[in-house]
Formats: sequence, structure tokens, C-alpha cells
Amino acid sequence: MNKLWLIFKREYLTRVKKRSFILATILTPLAFALFFVIVGFISAYESDTSLTIAVVDEGNILKERKFRDEKGLYYQYPKKGLEELRKNFEENEYNGILYIPTVKEIATKKHTIYYYAEDQLSVEIASRVRRQVRRRIRDYKIEELNLDKMELDKLETDVDLDPEPIIEGEEDASSMSGVIGMIIGGVLGIIMYMAL
Repeated sequence: MNKLWLIFKREYLTRVKKRSFILATILTPLAFALFFVIVGFISAYESDTSLTIAVVDEGNILKERKFRDEKGLYYQYPKKGLEELRKNFEENEYNGILYIPTVKEIATKKHTIYYYAEDQLSVEIASRVRRQVRRRIRDYKIEELNLDKMELDKLETDVDLDPEPIIEGEEDASSMSGVIGMIIGGVLGIIMYMAL
């Protein structure tokens, strides 16, 4: 047993004293942290470029409900058709063409729109465009089905979860305790990794 302890001690010390082990132990958690910081920075980055998008509404879904211009995202509604806009794309001041086809069946839950451009939209801008179109198609369906928009808006409800103790008089648990627990768990996980 004594020899086993000596072998274990020697192996452990030779591995731990290596420069590569020390560097890997310190640099790996730092690399993970740096990775998450970079990903957060990229996702929060707002581009200063502005886009002008020509909207071709084949099904007259928008009617008088035009898209709202947002920061760096502007919409125009030319009287030309899709083919003409695509043919003369270089001559126009548009960065892209948004084509909204006719809603063939009012009950469909999936509707595909098309974006024609030389450059792809960023994930964030594509999400903003989809959100605008989704709202307008919802309004269009409400109008076509003769539903009361004010009544339907009353169905939208935000829900908040407030944790309460089982026994009356005990202290309330904060809704932030889960987040705090997750942070502490992450820190302890990194400490355990470094210790191993």
C-alpha cells in the first residue's frame, strides 16, 4: 500500500508540475469566459448601416397598415412588380426586395415571405422583419375573419411567477434565487474543474 501511495504521489507531482498542465488549467476556463463574452458582444452589437427595403405586397395584406420604420431599417412601397424590381435592382436605391405573396388559405399557420438581395440580412434584422410581417398578417386575418381586434388583444396576457413558501409566515423566496443559484453553481463548477 505504501508503494502505491509513492507511485500516486510521484505521478501526480510530475503531471501537475508540467507547464502544459498549469497553462491548460488556467487558460481553459479563461478561454470559455472569453468565448461567452465575445458571443454576447456579437449578439448585442447593433450595426450602424441602414437598409432600405422595397416591399411588394402581392396579396394586399398590408392595405393601409404599412410597416413602421425602425432604427436603421426603412421600408418603401414602389408601384412596380417584383420582376421589374428584380430586373432593375442595380438602378434602384433599395438594399433588398421583400416579397409578400397572397395568403391562399386564411387558416394556414405558416406563411413564407421572400427577401431578394445581394447581401443576406443579419439574424437580428431578419427577426425584426419577420416580426413586422407576422403582426400585419395577424391583423389581416382578424379583418378577414371579421373578428374584434380589441377583444382579441384582451386575450394576450403576461404571466409572472412569484415563488411563495408552503408554511404561512415563512420568508418569501426571491424569484432571483434561481438565477443566483445558477451563477454560484457555474462558479463552483469552474473551481472544481481547476482543482481537478
